[in-house]
Amino acid sequence: MMPRISCKVVILVCLVFLLFLGIYSRSRTESELVHQSITKKGNADEITNVENNFSTTSGERQFIGLKHEKLESYPSRYYCNFPKPGEGYESDWNLKQVQVLIRHGDRSPLDFTLYRKQNLQPEFCNVFSDQASTSYAMLKDYRHSIMSDFNKAKLHPLSNVNLFAGPLPDSILCAPGQLSTLGVIQQLHSGFMMRDTYLSKLKLDENMNESVHVQSTHVRRTFQSALAFLYGLLPEYHLEKVPIQIVYNALFCGPSCSCPQAKELEASVKKDQYKVYVQRQKQNATVQKVASMLGIGDHTGSQIDAIVTGYLCKNIKLPCNTSGHCISNMDLDELMNEQEYMNSVTYSTSAARQHSLLTIYPLLDLILQRMQMATRKAHYAKKFFLYSAHDVTVRPMLVALGIPEYRWPRLASRLVFELWENKVGQHFIKILFNGVDVTRQVSFCTKDADKPFCTYAMFEEFVSSGIAKLLGFKSRAEACLNIST
Repeated sequence: MMPRISCKVVILVCLVFLLFLGIYSRSRTESELVHQSITKKGNADEITNVENNFSTTSGERQFIGLKHEKLESYPSRYYCNFPKPGEGYESDWNLKQVQVLIRHGDRSPLDFTLYRKQNLQPEFCNVFSDQASTSYAMLKDYRHSIMSDFNKAKLHPLSNVNLFAGPLPDSILCAPGQLSTLGVIQQLHSGFMMRDTYLSKLKLDENMNESVHVQSTHVRRTFQSALAFLYGLLPEYHLEKVPIQIVYNALFCGPSCSCPQAKELEASVKKDQYKVYVQRQKQNATVQKVASMLGIGDHTGSQIDAIVTGYLCKNIKLPCNTSGHCISNMDLDELMNEQEYMNSVTYSTSAARQHSLLTIYPLLDLILQRMQMATRKAHYAKKFFLYSAHDVTVRPMLVALGIPEYRWPRLASRLVFELWENKVGQHFIKILFNGVDVTRQVSFCTKDADKPFCTYAMFEEFVSSGIAKLLGFKSRAEACLNIST
């Protein structure tokens, strides 16, 4: 005979079970690192963000379930989201070389003031979390492989593995500006897309060390972004196969960093930005509402970093004030639009163009030198170059090239330079930004709708002498000493 169970006991058990479900659901929602689908059937105004499903099949790393819709109408989500897959180009020409400039992946905000006000613990910078392991099989494989390589390298200090920083973000609580788990996933994704586009064309897997060269700024988030990108790009990648060279300036300028006139021009650009701030942002209802509600500054740059980067990109519930009034997605889009307006006004001036040309010239010259080696068929010419950097690297490059893109460079942005050779030995370049062909937008390229390429000669002339002519001098070195604002 079954014992009788008290009704109170049954109710208590049910309540405990429901409480467990609520806590489990809440923990999954608050710790989810990537945007979930934001869709409604039949509503074209809604979007579907990238589904982040990494899996392994037959021992091979694979990325599956990717979806991408147009995000231009949703500026804040566009900024957070994954890069769009490259367009690809089918040609019987020979792809000689690819150079890729990337911005690091998603990171924690640079300022934790809002986190402290909201009593929020930033727990999204640990790739060893159970959440990350369960959701992304490729991430699990990646961290196991990289840490195995890293531990071996520590036992053999003479190896060519760079040990200046840990290879993975593994903090229980984030530090300001630290790469997040989402940032790692973004770069795995970018590298994997590049694998599909370039691996077989360039035969990168035949001799990685001879084919691939990587440089990263001396910052953990760029170093870790480069590692994740390489793991996605190269099958059977290991730390010792492709050393990462560390550079100590965000502009890759080496001994050419000193340029007094660039500093004067930068000051002029900042004056223009301050004018826009006073005339627009100080008068903008949304910017002022956000500042008042949350007790933070009223500049879109700091607000975007605190809320878009700090909350939206992490899929954390948007912050509210003590009265229960909360920031909305529309508010964030307005902040992004205001920032884009400021960029469009201040980065289209002659001072901004001159500043960008002066500061990014050393990197452009380095890109040209590496292309020259490939066009001359030098036996030591590398086939794939990666520069892991920051928004302050990507932005002046876009301005210098004359590409009219004024949105804040999204997290994990990538700017790609492809070098092609036709059947009669002539060379051409193609430039893509976040998967979109922008070749015909660059200032030095002849606008010919029938030709998706720009001649290499045009690029060579632009870097070798065109930039100096635009500045009104015979050389960059001369311009660095003489430009008057």
